[in-house]
Amino acid sequence: VSVEKMETILALPLVRDKYSDYYNDEADDLWLGNQGYQFRQPGNKQGKCPRISLVTQLGYDEETGEGEFEFYHFDMKKMANGQVGVVLYTQKDNGYDSNIHSVSPDNIKDYREAIRCFERLESRVFKRNDVYLSTKNDR
Repeated sequence: VSVEKMETILALPLVRDKYSDYYNDEADDLWLGNQGYQFRQPGNKQGKCPRISLVTQLGYDEETGEGEFEFYHFDMKKMANGQVGVVLYTQKDNGYDSNIHSVSPDNIKDYREAIRCFERLESRVFKRNDVYLSTKNDR
């Protein structure tokens, strides 16, 4: 996952137009199977760094209507050396106010899973963007 890949995905018209209302609980996420993707654009109103969040639904309780989720957040941040880099975080609770934790480099399981999810997004979002643009232009 690179800054360039994140910038390219965040700049897609599909992502900008339909899936970048990051702080709105009612906003649509881009779902690919059981994985949802949320996008926080550069220059957002909250002044936070650009982010691509990956949400995997692990389970759902029909009686309570509650779901169990796993979150990974790829943040583009200015590093100590002044360069912009990508930092991986995870989150165990649902909601924007929940605590996030950086994933340590030796946590191979979480890194592999997060990268697998990002690759899934990358392999499908460009095709979805093309479909979105063709239907938008047909109107």
